This record gives sequence, structure tokens and C-alpha cells, in this order.
Amino acid sequence: SVYHLEGPEQRPLLVLGLGLIKFGHRINISVAEDLSAVDHDITSIRLAYFELTLIIFVSAILLQRGDVKRSLLPLVKIGNELEQVAVKHQQHIDLDVPIEIQPLVKEINRLLELVARRLQQSRTAIGNLAHALKQPMALLFKVAEHPAFEDYPELKQQLQAQIDNIHHCIERELKRARIAGDQQVSTAFNPREELYSLAELLKNIYAEKQLTISVSAPDLRIHLDREDMLEIIGNLMDNACKWAKHEVSVDVVFTNDLTIAIADDGPGCSEAEAQLLTQRGLRLDESVKGHGLGLAIVSDIVNSYKGELQISRCQRLGGFLATVVLPLC
Repeated sequence: SVYHLEGPEQRPLLVLGLGLIKFGHRINISVAEDLSAVDHDITSIRLAYFELTLIIFVSAILLQRGDVKRSLLPLVKIGNELEQVAVKHQQHIDLDVPIEIQPLVKEINRLLELVARRLQQSRTAIGNLAHALKQPMALLFKVAEHPAFEDYPELKQQLQAQIDNIHHCIERELKRARIAGDQQVSTAFNPREELYSLAELLKNIYAEKQLTISVSAPDLRIHLDREDMLEIIGNLMDNACKWAKHEVSVDVVFTNDLTIAIADDGPGCSEAEAQLLTQRGLRLDESVKGHGLGLAIVSDIVNSYKGELQISRCQRLGGFLATVVLPLC
């Protein structure tokens, strides 16, 4: 039989025992081997096996993680490009992706084109509607002035007030159509090209004031939606021209952000009034023509870009100062 036995100095022994019966006597023969060296080798082998297994396991995890990460890189790229589309730095997603996800990218691009086309159609339809309503509105103005309404002064006043409100909305949409033109959605915006022509347009609109409009803007293409930028700058410049006495200044600075500062030499406003100006429909002076939507619309567009609109008093000109900061990344 084979069995283990603890030997001298508590050393492990492997014993081989054999029992014989010879001449009526039982004889037991045992041979023992010291297993200390063998146990040490086994422990070393077990430790080496554990270390090797651990290395292989960690390597397998790292390789698998790297493989998964490489496999997901196209999706990460698509996610980044979708963020660029969201802030209107680009119009579609690049098709340079693995063939397995190309159908997904094509479908996303198709939806983006559909949304852009419908947005452009909506803007065009609003402009066309404003044009179509202009002539009936002129007729309503004449009807409101008819002598038959002299006997009903309250009704005449209410009618004229509502017609005037509709007229202001129509004029705003027509002005927006003139400013934005017939460009496609998400075309790049060149501040210098656009602002000089916009300044000339506003000089003609406010010709009786003989305004001086100074423009400082970089001559480069910025990947921001042209119509949104013209909506922001057009409303702010129109507001500045409306209140200015003689001078309006427009400064556009391009760094990590796009900063637009528009100031005038008009009466300006206090800090308390500045906090109220972005409320939709609010005007500080009802005697000045307008419907009070301009700054609220600017604020809505700026917020959609996660930007900031600041309203204060211009130290140089003494009037109103509107500053817009739009992040570009």
C-alpha cells in the first residue's frame, strides 16, 4: 500500500508498504521517500501556473476591450458627427464607415435632409404668406379709416389695434425673408460679406436718420446656420438702428467662440430694464414701432446654440449694447 506519513522534523514522507507471510511469520517492509523537495516543486509549479493564468486572463480582457473599442469607433465617430449636426457645423454624416452600419448612416442622412428641406419649406411658406397678406392688410387699413366707423370709436380703435399687430408680424416676416434670402439651410456664414450688405439694407430702411453703421468682422466662413446668424444679427441691428440717434457699431470676433457685439448711441436702458427686455412682446417705449418679439427671438436662437445673450449699456457710445457669445465646439 501507498500512504503519506509525517517523518522526522515534520517532513512529509511517501511510504510504500508491503506485507509478507514467510514461514508463519508476517513480515512488513516499508520504503519511505522525503517529499519536501517534491512539494516545493509542486508549490512553485502551482504559483507559476497561477501567475501565467492571471497574465493570460488580464491580457484576454485587455485584448477584448481593445477589440470592442475598435469595433465601436465608427459609432463614436457617428455620435461626434451628430453633435456637429446638432450645432449646425455640418449638414450630414460621413459615409466612410464599415459596411455593416452604412444603412444606419444613410437613413440618418436621409432624415436630416428631410428635416432641412421641411424647415426651408416652412420658412419659405411663412415668407410667401406674409407677402400674400400684405395687400389684404392694406385694404383693411383703408376699411378701418372709413367714415362709417366714426360713430363707433371704440370698435374702430380695437380694429386698428389688431390690424396694427398683424401688420407688425407681417413686416417682421418680410424683413426676415429679405435678410435671409433664398439660401439653403445650414449654409456657412461669412460675417464680413453678410454684415456689410445688411448694414446697407438697414441704412435704406432708416434713411431719414442718416445713420453711420460701422462694421468690424472677419472675412472667413463659419460653420453656423446662415439664417440663424442673420436672424440674430438682423434683429439686434434693427433694434440698434431703431433707437440710435446717429451711430451704430457692429463687432464680430472669432476665437474659440463667436462673439457679436452691437451697440448704438441711443438712450440705452438700466440694468433692471435689461433683465426684462428678452421677455416676448415687451417694449420699454410703446411709441416706437415694433412688436417686441426681436430680442426674445434672438434669445431663443442663442439658447438653442447653448450660447449667451448679454444686454447692458455701451460705455463708448452711451446707448444700448447687446453681446452674443456662441460656442463653436
